[in-house]
Order: sequence, then C-alpha cells, then structure tokens
Amino acid sequence: MALMTSAVMAEPAGAGKPSHEFKGPLKVFILAGQSNKEGYAGAQTLDELGKHPTHGDLLIKIRKANGSFVVRDDVFVSYKYEYEHIKRPLSMGMGALGPEWFGPELMFGIGMGDELKEPILLIKTCWGGHSLYGNFRPPSAGKPAFKTDCPPEGMGASYHKLVKEVRECLANLDTDFPQLKGLKPEISG
Repeated sequence: MALMTSAVMAEPAGAGKPSHEFKGPLKVFILAGQSNKEGYAGAQTLDELGKHPTHGDLLIKIRKANGSFVVRDDVFVSYKYEYEHIKRPLSMGMGALGPEWFGPELMFGIGMGDELKEPILLIKTCWGGHSLYGNFRPPSAGKPAFKTDCPPEGMGASYHKLVKEVRECLANLDTDFPQLKGLKPEISG
C-alpha cells in the first residue's frame, strides 16, 4: 500500500448525518492524563506501521488505499486543546500539534468501534507536565503522604478541570454532536 505523508487528508464526515441509526446507550470513554494522552505521534510514523510484519495490517483501519484517512461514523471525539475544541468523528488530526498528529484516541477508538455495536464518544482531557500525584489528585485522596512539587493551589486543579470538561461535554451532546442527539450517555471507561 502506497502511503502519503506530505499532506494529511481525511474524507468528510457526512455533514453530521450518520450512515446508520444509532441504538442503545452512547458508550463514553474518558481519556485523561498527561502529554502521552495529548498526542505527539506524527502521521509519518504510520509508514513504519505499514512495514511491520505482524501489525502492518492495522494500517488499513487508519488509511484507505488512496492515502486518505478513515473517518469513523460511529466513534466521536471531544478534545479541548489550548484554544481549539475538536468535536467530530474520529480520524487523524486529533493530537496536540494539529492535523498531522494523533494520540492514543486513534487506535483506541478504532478498536472500541470495531468491538462495540453502540456509538462511542471519547472525551480527551489532558495536559502535559501535570503531576498525577498532585495536579490530578482527587479530593477524596486526601493530603499527599509525601512531598510533591505541586504547589498547594495546583493540588487537584487538573482533576477539577477534567470533571468540568466531562460534564460540559455531556451537557452539550445534542448541539456539539447532532448525530448522537437523544442518546443516553453511559460512562464506560
């Protein structure tokens, strides 16, 4: 399969009209974490995936024969990155640095989309350099048992921001994702 890496292309998602009627609950997965979740993998890394003897066949789940990227009409992503809010069907370009970047949402979403019959929403909520022990510390964890570099005002701040982003996304499902209108969200992971 010939791969194109000079420009990232994704086919249009169909102007918000799914190719099928969704049934059942909306399976929601929260992808929370640090820079590893933000997505710093470049599209050029997919060339190497295509050469892999055991896992090279996974590439057909990401790219079409014409070089464009697959757009899933059953998996959706919400990701607030700096001043941009990505809210669209899953494809390439949902990473930290723009349209040629991706994170774990790409293969996780493809895998879950292949496995589950219900529609899926991935809510990415992540910030690089935030301590899981300090910034992401939930209030129920109490005070840290040992010293942390996280200043007191940052303790739990990322946790609270994560909760806020998830609640906002779920409250705005009908407007942000009209394809999912009327579906009951179910936190699945």
